[in-house]
Amino acid sequence: MKTKPNKVKDFFKKVDAFFNKINEAFLSFFRKHYLLIAFILIVALSLTVRLVFLPFVSGDMNHFLLPWFNYLREFGGFKALKTYPWVGSGISKPGDYPVAYINLLALLSYIPGNPITLIKISSILFDYVLAIGAVLIIREFNKNNFLSLIAFAAFVFFPTSILNSAIWGQSDQMYVALVVWTVWLLLRKHPVLAMIPLGFAISIKLQSVFFLPVLIYMWLAKEFKLRNMLIIFLVIFSTFLPSYLAGAQFAMPFKMYYEQITSIYSNANYGAGSMYAFFEMAKFEDGINKGGVFLAFTFIGIALLILYHYQVPATKKNLVFVSVLFSLLSPFVLPHMHERYFYMADVFLIIYVIIYLRKYLFAALMSFSSVITYTHFLTGEYIFKFLGTDSVRLAALINLGLLVGLIFEAPKVLEKTPLLVSEELAINKEED
Repeated sequence: MKTKPNKVKDFFKKVDAFFNKINEAFLSFFRKHYLLIAFILIVALSLTVRLVFLPFVSGDMNHFLLPWFNYLREFGGFKALKTYPWVGSGISKPGDYPVAYINLLALLSYIPGNPITLIKISSILFDYVLAIGAVLIIREFNKNNFLSLIAFAAFVFFPTSILNSAIWGQSDQMYVALVVWTVWLLLRKHPVLAMIPLGFAISIKLQSVFFLPVLIYMWLAKEFKLRNMLIIFLVIFSTFLPSYLAGAQFAMPFKMYYEQITSIYSNANYGAGSMYAFFEMAKFEDGINKGGVFLAFTFIGIALLILYHYQVPATKKNLVFVSVLFSLLSPFVLPHMHERYFYMADVFLIIYVIIYLRKYLFAALMSFSSVITYTHFLTGEYIFKFLGTDSVRLAALINLGLLVGLIFEAPKVLEKTPLLVSEELAINKEED
């Protein structure tokens, strides 16, 4: 009669041992691969958030991107490039983007599926290309895997990333991602290769030129040769080839850049947190249109002159700081800016605070400034309704404060002399 309780007890012992083995196996696997598990969860969650917003149709999608995509799909994809920008074709708004982005839409037009989904997925893909490039930059200074994971999460979840791709369906993350990879290649001492992604960035969006002052700074510091920039023009020209093969006129791709610079945008400000948010008055428009660009070049030139005067060497850390400075200064002082032209500043400020491990508020304020302007364009409403149109001026005031903050940061964070090779190797050894 005593055998039955023993059998029951033995059975439960075996069950308990079985689950203990499973628990130990899981804990062992988790200890070894917890960062990979967290990475997969971050990717899955960030994708889920984006997929939720895919049905949203922005004004740009409805009036520009979608009609262009449908025209390409209807008239043979790349064949339709022959008549780009399709003036007089019945499209409500003829094309005004560089041909490289239209090439991408033409390629997507061959894929069956919802046009809005296809356009947005191409943008979302570059969210992750950007995040990986940004993490690689950070790992040049700190190879801590946990910090890399935190950085990746920051780049796939910061607000304007989701707003720009999944909701707006815009292309800003594309050119900024390519600029980020340009910086990484420059940090790795590959200036020639770095010009390839930069060339494609400028091909997609002219606002990539916000980064060009960084190359001038490097040239003044004798760390860059201007002849390398010839590669940029070769890459840009390569994006013209599909149009030429379709039968487009030779001047057409060049004309698209000329049109963007000279005639498409006439207002001093288009909802951006730039300094012209303080001067949105009809009486100033004519003067800004005539002298705004020259004034911007003056500000940028002064910044370069100061860096040259104080002989700021183009070290790795200094390159990151200067990239942050010009990504914010350029759109702030240039006229005719849209709210999303601060996207590069959003990204580089996050990179900056993670590398320097200081002034985390800078990145938060930059994202907040962008959200203020983005949400008004996308929804027609301001976050702070009591401020109304002054919300844009609030964004401009935040951006001005960030610029002033960076200027005060410069003496504290800029390296005065280049590191010796032995010192750099020692630092890398400590990080490893």
